[in-house]
Amino acid sequence: MEEPFSREIEDKDIKQNKCLSFKTVVALLTIIGILVIGVAVLVLIIVLKDDDDDDDKRPITPIHPEEEEEEKPMEGRQILFEQPKETEAAKHIIVHIPEKEIFMSTLHPAASLYEDVTDDVKVKKCFDNLKSILKEKNIELITVRSALKLNKTALKKLASEALVYDYDDEEAQKYEKYEEFKKTVTDEYKNQVLDKLSEEQLVDVVLNNPKYELRPTDSNTFIEPTSISFSPLGNLVFCRDQQITTRKGVVIGRARSSQRAGEHKIMEQVFKNINATIVGHAKDGGENSFLEGGDYFVAKNDLSMLGVGLRTTMDGAKYLMEKDLLGTKFMAIVYDDEDLDQQRMHLDTYFNILSDKHVIVLNFTECEEKYKKKVNRKVFLFEQNATNPIAENETEVNETNITDIPKVVGYYKLISVYQNFYDFLDDLGYTRILVSDQQQIDYMINFLNIGNNEILSVNEKLAEVAKDAKVTVKFVEFKPILNMYGAMHCITQVSRVN
Repeated sequence: MEEPFSREIEDKDIKQNKCLSFKTVVALLTIIGILVIGVAVLVLIIVLKDDDDDDDKRPITPIHPEEEEEEKPMEGRQILFEQPKETEAAKHIIVHIPEKEIFMSTLHPAASLYEDVTDDVKVKKCFDNLKSILKEKNIELITVRSALKLNKTALKKLASEALVYDYDDEEAQKYEKYEEFKKTVTDEYKNQVLDKLSEEQLVDVVLNNPKYELRPTDSNTFIEPTSISFSPLGNLVFCRDQQITTRKGVVIGRARSSQRAGEHKIMEQVFKNINATIVGHAKDGGENSFLEGGDYFVAKNDLSMLGVGLRTTMDGAKYLMEKDLLGTKFMAIVYDDEDLDQQRMHLDTYFNILSDKHVIVLNFTECEEKYKKKVNRKVFLFEQNATNPIAENETEVNETNITDIPKVVGYYKLISVYQNFYDFLDDLGYTRILVSDQQQIDYMINFLNIGNNEILSVNEKLAEVAKDAKVTVKFVEFKPILNMYGAMHCITQVSRVN
């Protein structure tokens, strides 16, 4: 028979063992919990480290992120730059968003061909607004800056031509440290400098044309600048003017003002970089061949229109016809030989196309009464024979009354002479909407037709004036750019094909 005392001890042992088992389980669970937390922390540390490593590998955000985004889709593409007519839907638009060159230009507006002082920050805001509008319309915007950066070799070549080191070699040889000085004014030294510049810096060199006047010294520095000057391209913003876009492609123009002489080679490189077709150069038409894009339109009825007068010359017009660069059967020379006023310097300052039925044109009668001179334009209409050159005796026009108007140019012959611009527009079947001299001064005429009966205008009153044309007019605030003597049509170069 079992002792009562023994059973009591046994019961205590059982209870103690149960207690130990419970404590063991708790301890094990605690250890497991700690291990799980430790593993989780370790995994988190590894993940965070990988993210840091990935951040290190990511490219640094560029100074001009919006332009980097624009640049990518252009690489390796051929952008067809042609223009069937002014009312077709715009597909690609080239603009230049100026930066440092505006500040230096605005310090003397008159010498820079500006109307008034402007502000580069406000100008950029205007372009930001335009970019948003074009994006909504699915129109691709190409900036000059982004296009130039597509070919660094060509960009560096432009920069090498733009950057000048100048000195008086005969005077420099009088200094003891001449040989040391000489090493820093060579093309080799300049190219070493350019090699170390970023693409953004190279573009700035091209746009501002820095020039260093240098001389040696006998001090420990051995060289010093006597002056540092710049020739900023403050009018490159007006991308309409350096070329024209025809049905056949791009014709590089030629400016009559010295302030704009350096713009054409830059725009030519832009078109090369986007693989657009360049079909001609106005300079090939002779020393008096000048051509500016603000004077050119492709209208309906297979017709090109070119203003000739203050900026574009008759030799420039002849070159286009002789080389068959237009791609249209008809060519109308809108001729100004009496007005020759800066306010009406280009065709797009007194005429524009709202639709295939409506045009806007300056009220010449009002201007003539106001300025006491002839402001209306004559028109000389040429027709092309697509197969054979035309003999001069084949033309039906006997007298033009203007000595530099030819009767025959290559495959084109003169078929009509209009003494009044309005009569010509009426014969084309256009309905004319006249604007006053003040409305013209306020840039009502210089709008951009983006196709699909949509107009971008810097004058908010155009919508009311053009209501009969049944087009949609969107007002765009542009005052800072207007101060530079141009508006929406002036700042854009447009391709209207896919």
